[in-house]
Amino acid sequence: MAKVNKYRNAAAKAVNGCPLMDGREKADAGDYEGIELTIEDAYPMTGENGTFYCVTCEGMKSEYFFSGGALTNALSSIEAEAKADGVDLSEAVKGIVFEFQPMKKTSNGRKFRPVTIL
Repeated sequence: MAKVNKYRNAAAKAVNGCPLMDGREKADAGDYEGIELTIEDAYPMTGENGTFYCVTCEGMKSEYFFSGGALTNALSSIEAEAKADGVDLSEAVKGIVFEFQPMKKTSNGRKFRPVTIL
């Protein structure tokens, strides 16, 4: 029975998505451009292009962000270091301060939003 519950829990997690999204709306990073944000929690998710993170910030109880490329790279590095040290991702990211920068374009015209870790 324990194995059945383990598999059921994994299936529920896959179907129900990220628990950080419960009761929250997706925030627009552009609305927070240039504002220092402090990470409260992050949750890894898998999409068509690989891993990304759902991020919640202190003082934003009704919103969350999905990490773009820059924030995903930073959080992936933190997650790898934390895992090597035996630290949970939630604990490792709590209190990290970052700031969304203005949108930029690559040489091939793709838009992206840089992030600065402060």
